[in-house]
Amino acid sequence: MPIMKQNERKIETERKIENAFLELVELKGFENVHLVDIAKRANVNRNTVYLRYGAKEDIIAQILDKTFAKRLEKISDEVFKKVKPTKRRLEMIFKQVFELIDHDIDLYRLVLTDQNLYGYMNSVVQTIRDKIANNLVDNVKNKIALEYMVQGIYGIIRNWIIYDIGTIEDNVKIIMNLLLTNVRLLTYK
Repeated sequence: MPIMKQNERKIETERKIENAFLELVELKGFENVHLVDIAKRANVNRNTVYLRYGAKEDIIAQILDKTFAKRLEKISDEVFKKVKPTKRRLEMIFKQVFELIDHDIDLYRLVLTDQNLYGYMNSVVQTIRDKIANNLVDNVKNKIALEYMVQGIYGIIRNWIIYDIGTIEDNVKIIMNLLLTNVRLLTYK
């Protein structure tokens, strides 16, 4: 079989498995989903699921990686360049993060509302934390201020996802008002 066809087939199989997984989690909850159920719903051999993922935890990790970490990389490096952020740059960052999440909001709502998946958002939050911290001097003041900001922003985003509070623009404006004084505390490289 030509390599192109094999890659297409692999991608299609992964898509079927991931979609089946998400459907089952929504129906039964993460704890009650088993790889055998996923294989059956995806209409693939269970060995295929075991070989590609090994565990259902690997499926959700890969889905989140595809939907967030890789898309976050697409946010312009210009936004994260090593200079003190301006109000405009911060607005761009948060608008892009909200739009990135909005693209897959049902996935994030599922992850945030299933108590067994909630912890997977830590990797998403860590990705954002790392992107911002990369431009800061490594000191205690920055670590505390950054954590305060990241957790506050995460809370706002979480409420927006779960409870549909405000528009992207409303949330970005509120975050900006909260951050403007805190950003002045940070020390940049």
